[in-house]
Amino acid sequence: MPKQTKVGIGGDKQLLKALRKIKIEMRDKVAPAAMRGLLRVVTKQVKKEIPAKYKIARKLVNHRFVKRDKVTKATVAKTGFKVGMTGKRVATLRKNKAYMKATARNTAGKGVGLSLETLHWFVFGTQQRFNKSMGNRATGKMPALLENTVAKGWAASKPAALAKFKELARKELKRQIAKQKAKAKAKAK
Repeated sequence: MPKQTKVGIGGDKQLLKALRKIKIEMRDKVAPAAMRGLLRVVTKQVKKEIPAKYKIARKLVNHRFVKRDKVTKATVAKTGFKVGMTGKRVATLRKNKAYMKATARNTAGKGVGLSLETLHWFVFGTQQRFNKSMGNRATGKMPALLENTVAKGWAASKPAALAKFKELARKELKRQIAKQKAKAKAKAK
């Protein structure tokens, strides 16, 4: 079962107080801009946490931000392996010759390598596996080589990510306030 890390964003009391007071419509415009900046910082750090030996996995780390999830009606922000990878991005990766060469099957029979299809083995590991078609022969197990990479990336980037969140929230808040003032001024005329 995949492990998930849930994180609540806290921080600057004045900023949080200001966000609570503003209109919901404006809040819905300020928070996404700030959250996307935070996700970019965390995603970069998660990629840095991956050892050079498995650098092909860096291409498989991404982030996604959904303002309103259709099912839960909640705001969803994720960073991790194969997150936000649309069919178009996957197709582009498969056309990339360097990526395909790096993930190509080892002809010596020592495994299939790291790819979109096998990434979960590297992240979570496997238990002992058996091949039933070959007389229930043991095919081995895989240790979790990239376990906790996302959690380590978050921990390392937390101060910078929160600073970026605050910076972008303030910037977007000022922009939205200026926009509201301009609207009010235009209505007054």
